[in-house]
Amino acid sequence: MTMQDAWAAGRGVWKLKATRVLEEDEVAILSPDGLVLAVAEITGVIKHDERQSIEGALITNHPLLGKYVEVSKSRNPIRHVQEVRLISW
Repeated sequence: MTMQDAWAAGRGVWKLKATRVLEEDEVAILSPDGLVLAVAEITGVIKHDERQSIEGALITNHPLLGKYVEVSKSRNPIRHVQEVRLISW
C-alpha cells in the first residue's frame, strides 16, 4: 500500500468531532499493528451528512513514516493521541 492509498483510505468518512480534529496540526494513518503508513498536515474537515473526512497535505519526509508506534487496544478506528511512543526505529 502506498502512502497515498493509506491516506485516501484512512482520512474519512468517519463519525468524528471536527473541532477536535482542527485542534491538531497533524494526523497519522496507522496499520492495525501500529506501522505509520502516512502523516499529513491537517488543513480542514469536510462534512458528509453526520460524518466527516479530514483534508490535509501529505508530509512525505515525516520522521514517523515507516516506524511502529504503540496503539491502544480500542476497537474504535479513530484515536486522539497526545504523546506518540515509538516501539521500533
